[in-house]
Amino acid sequence: MRVYRRSATVTSRRNRSWRFSQREQVRAYRVQLCIILVKQPAGAKCERYVPCLNTRDVARRLEWAKQHLDYTWTGTENLRYPNVLNKKVGWVDIDEKWWDMLKKRLMKVHPGQQEQTRVATKSKRFVQKVMGLCAVARPCGDFNGRLGMYRCARKKVAERNSKYHERGDVYDEDCEVDGDMFYEIVTKQLIPDIYDKMADFDVVFVQMDNARPHVKRIADLERIGKKRKRIKGKQMPLMKFVLQPANSPDTNLNDLCFFRSLSKLVQEHEREIEHSAANRDKFWNLIVEQYHEFHSRETLERCWDVKTAVNKCILDAKGTNNYKLPHGIKHEEPVSHDISLDLDDRYRRSGGANFGLRRSACLTPFFSPTINLCCTSCDPPDLP
Repeated sequence: MRVYRRSATVTSRRNRSWRFSQREQVRAYRVQLCIILVKQPAGAKCERYVPCLNTRDVARRLEWAKQHLDYTWTGTENLRYPNVLNKKVGWVDIDEKWWDMLKKRLMKVHPGQQEQTRVATKSKRFVQKVMGLCAVARPCGDFNGRLGMYRCARKKVAERNSKYHERGDVYDEDCEVDGDMFYEIVTKQLIPDIYDKMADFDVVFVQMDNARPHVKRIADLERIGKKRKRIKGKQMPLMKFVLQPANSPDTNLNDLCFFRSLSKLVQEHEREIEHSAANRDKFWNLIVEQYHEFHSRETLERCWDVKTAVNKCILDAKGTNNYKLPHGIKHEEPVSHDISLDLDDRYRRSGGANFGLRRSACLTPFFSPTINLCCTSCDPPDLP
């Protein structure tokens, strides 16, 4: 049995630390991993990690779910946002993601099938990756919902000759997004694409998380979004930037389901590209190609339906993230008519005597003030 050497700090006996060499740390980790694998049963599943929520986060999530209950994310809206009256509204979700060029996968090889393929790579620890910002909207009319995939990289000049670049060449180096880079991407790439593909809308809401690069220059973005430009004689839409609740990736379409669906499509062809720093541009072109071609209109519609159903799950869970993702969701058409009557408040004031309806009938989704009708045949009856 190996006895590990322990040393105490000189300043205090309470602050004691264990010192291991690098080889011993790796050995201890392998032993611990083997013990975990042995103790797991045959049909065990991986744990699902979710963000930690405090009281303020739970309250904000509950408020968000109530405000966007049965929200269709497109059409005409006049109830959830009082400043928007009888306007054609569009919704866009944006978020960043690191895309790894090489990802380990568990493959089951059955008898009679070919053996597992071998992938050549110089290092399995330092994997090449690219950073991109994705913008997705709900399809409406001729618009397919795909705005664009924007690479988050800085221009760098090669200082010396190498096997990848010659001295003086300018190339892209992927990096983390800061406030200035995010502002530049939104103003120079995202907003022009919104003007080009969503010019028929009156107002476009852009949803993003509360990351520091997003919040740093949000005042400048709101000032730009308020200006309605006229391009080629056509009025461009207003843009309003909405911050989702903190620690709530399940309220963003990209983190909820779109990134996972897109990564599966990318993994089918990532082995065709050699894992090298010189092929990062090819890998990025593959991601953009999969983004534009391999997501049908029906797939995006189902993604937005899942986002709508998650709001109801958040309400049922009282604002927490302890719930199961919904499955088997029925597709609902975008909004065509609005209900502006709040029958619940009128019921409380009148005591229920003037309506001639039972309270359960007044509180059905048909008369809910946050639910819109889906067709012209669903017009509400004339109320006394």
